[in-house]
Amino acid sequence: MSSQMHERIARVRPRWFTAAFWVILLASIHRFVFRTDWEWWLVLAVLGGGAAYCWWRVRRPQKWGTLWGLSCGLSGVAALIAAVWAVLTPFAVATESVGDDRVECGSVVSPIAGDDLRETDGVTGELVMRERPIPQSEFVRVCSNRMDYRTSNAVGAVVIGLLFSVRASGHFVRRRDTV
Repeated sequence: MSSQMHERIARVRPRWFTAAFWVILLASIHRFVFRTDWEWWLVLAVLGGGAAYCWWRVRRPQKWGTLWGLSCGLSGVAALIAAVWAVLTPFAVATESVGDDRVECGSVVSPIAGDDLRETDGVTGELVMRERPIPQSEFVRVCSNRMDYRTSNAVGAVVIGLLFSVRASGHFVRRRDTV
């Protein structure tokens, strides 16, 4: 950025950047809970990163800075743990609205191949035999949809975790001109 832009940012009160950061983060958490698209996470990373950068430029020491930093840091770690969980944990998709029958899909990093997907009883783990079996292509479709959903959730949790972590580090690291 140019020096003029840095001077303009420095004239703005830190509260505006703080408010912008938290509004962006709360909107992202709302979106994370209700619907996730990778395009949204790209926009959020740019907007949240810009607000965090501007806040870093004008931040001032605070009375409760260590407490805020600790709470943001713990929230960031929790979001990153959620991302790892979404990627590594195997999942299953129910094949009926009532009952325990399901299809084991594997995990995002280790999916089960489409030809190996089978309907099993959720309690005993035995294969389910039906008069009219569910087509294999349907198993592949539902597992693929769930895999896409989990991947998007993992990306969203990483973005949220990184924004919280940047904010936390801003509370712990002092600006050069205020030391």
